[in-house]
Amino acid sequence: MQRQDMAATNGKASQYVAQMGATYLIETQQWDLAGKIFSMVGLNYMVHQTSGGSSAEHMSHRYGGSDSLVAFAKGYAAAATGSSEVASNISALQEVEKGIANSEMRYRAKQIEIQGLELEALAASKKGDSEKAIETMKKAIALEETNSPPSGPPELIKPPHELFGEILLTAGRADEAVKMFAVSLSREPNRARSLIGTARALAAKGDAKGASEAYAEFMKIWSKADSGLPELEEARKTVRRAD
Repeated sequence: MQRQDMAATNGKASQYVAQMGATYLIETQQWDLAGKIFSMVGLNYMVHQTSGGSSAEHMSHRYGGSDSLVAFAKGYAAAATGSSEVASNISALQEVEKGIANSEMRYRAKQIEIQGLELEALAASKKGDSEKAIETMKKAIALEETNSPPSGPPELIKPPHELFGEILLTAGRADEAVKMFAVSLSREPNRARSLIGTARALAAKGDAKGASEAYAEFMKIWSKADSGLPELEEARKTVRRAD
C-alpha cells in the first residue's frame, strides 16, 4: 500500500512539473527550450522510452499524466517552428488516448484528442495550408464546446479558441479572428495571449483605437513579466502611437 501511495504521489508530482513546464514553454514561446525544459527535471519523452516495437496496449499501461503534457508541449514547439518532429508527438498523443480504457477517464481522452488536433492544425498553418488548419480547428472547437468553460486555469494548456483565432489571423481572416478571441476570453477571462491576439486582429482590421485598448489591457496582465519581452514592446509601441 505504501508503495502504491508513493507511486501515486510521484505521479502527481511529475504531472504538476510537466504542467508547469509545458505552460511556461507555450506561454513564453521560447521554442528553443523544448529540448531542455523537461530533461532538466527528469521527465523523459515517451516516444524515446517506448521505441523498440512495444505494442500500443503494452505502452498504454506505462503512460502517466505527465507523458501527454510533454508530448503536447514538444509537439507544439515542433509545429510552431515547422519541424517534422511534430508527427511523432501527434502519434504519441494518439497512443495515450487509445490507452485510456476507463469510461470515467473519457474527459481526459477528449482533451488529448483536442491537443492532437491543435498540433495538426498549427503544423498545417505553419506550412501555409490554411484550409486544412481551419478545418482541423473546427473539429477541435466542436469537441471543446461540449465541455463547460473551466472554472480556474485552463485545463488545456493552449485553449483551442485562442489557437483558432491565431490561425485565422495568420490566414488573413481578421474579422473571424476577433470573434474567436472574444469567445476565448468569454470562456477564460483575462488570458494574455487571447488579449494580444485580439489586439493584433483589431490592428489588422484597421481599428487602431480598439487595438490600443486591447494592448493596454494585455500590458496590465503582464505588468510583472520581463519588460524586455517582445510582446510587451509591441504593445508599448502601439499604445504610444495611440496617445
